[in-house]
Amino acid sequence: MICEVCSAPALPLEGACVFCRSPLEAQTAGEADLLDYLAERVGPARVRRGLFGRGPVRRLELEAGGEKFSARLRSEQTTLRPDLELGLWVDRLLAGLSRDAASDPELRRAMTRSGWRLR
Repeated sequence: MICEVCSAPALPLEGACVFCRSPLEAQTAGEADLLDYLAERVGPARVRRGLFGRGPVRRLELEAGGEKFSARLRSEQTTLRPDLELGLWVDRLLAGLSRDAASDPELRRAMTRSGWRLR
């Protein structure tokens, strides 16, 4: 499922889309879909895919707001660093990206074009 407003994978946080803060139903998207979406939208992310660099994203690493973030999908289980619930992890990542976007017009443009709300 995707958010009807920003077309991001549906990930609710306090009843709203974590990306654009529009009201969202309780259904959530798959974690593999979320990692693929973030890898596509966040330029400085380091991404590892399956065998021969194909298939869904298996590992995503990036630095945002001076903090290191990583997500690893293994056997349909996601391991996040920092160790938070998925919705809170994405919210914290977006807050860090928003801080970086204050001084980087390309990142700010990418975030606003994606429909993400700056924090």
